[in-house]
Amino acid sequence: MIPIKTAIKRIRGAIHDWQHINYSDAEILLVINAGLRFMRRTIADVQPEILMSEFKGILQGGEDTIQLEKLPLSIIEVTAGDKIISSVEVDNSPKIFNNLDLIFDNFTPIFGKQIIKTFAEYKLQETNLQHLQNKNLQGESAKYFYRVGLKTLKLFPIPKNETAFTVRTIDDFEELTLEDETPLLNDFDDFLIEYATMRLSIDNEYDATQEQQILSAIQSQITQILSPPPTSAQVKGYW
Repeated sequence: MIPIKTAIKRIRGAIHDWQHINYSDAEILLVINAGLRFMRRTIADVQPEILMSEFKGILQGGEDTIQLEKLPLSIIEVTAGDKIISSVEVDNSPKIFNNLDLIFDNFTPIFGKQIIKTFAEYKLQETNLQHLQNKNLQGESAKYFYRVGLKTLKLFPIPKNETAFTVRTIDDFEELTLEDETPLLNDFDDFLIEYATMRLSIDNEYDATQEQQILSAIQSQITQILSPPPTSAQVKGYW
């Protein structure tokens, strides 16, 4: 991770534009954001877990709607389950020391207990609205999920019992500003600067072949870094 302003300085050095004659910082920032989109797509194809976010929650019996906090670019996995495997009671009383809450007219309970439940969750199969005949069907546990809009998921059949869920997604890319830092590893910053340098260096003499070669090289290097080793198998010898 490096500051965007540092990345812009390195790009200006590579394209020999220290005097801000050819490009402004805003124009270079647009190319940096385009490069990040390209690299994110490559990472998502090879090892999406790096970009993955988790959203957890609990639905009450009869509820089937999950409202995500962020826009998901893609959904990697949804798990859910209503089987409780552990239940722990904890004290959630506020501390007295350094507690500046007023006592008069304060309705916060001084002493309280909270039960933390852990559920066994299982992977749900993705479907869509067109494949469901009875959308109001209730069941002991959900088996499918489908999308409704950009940030809403629904479970099917509608679970009768309290159900925990976990949604693993790759969230939509939020464009960076001049005050941000690059969101990837330092080694990937070199690829980002190389991408921006290539894009900004192309002027009137546009060479699609050269561009494709550079993009393929960046994609190949990212793939080599992130590709996990093949699964191994131990085979017993025989005579």
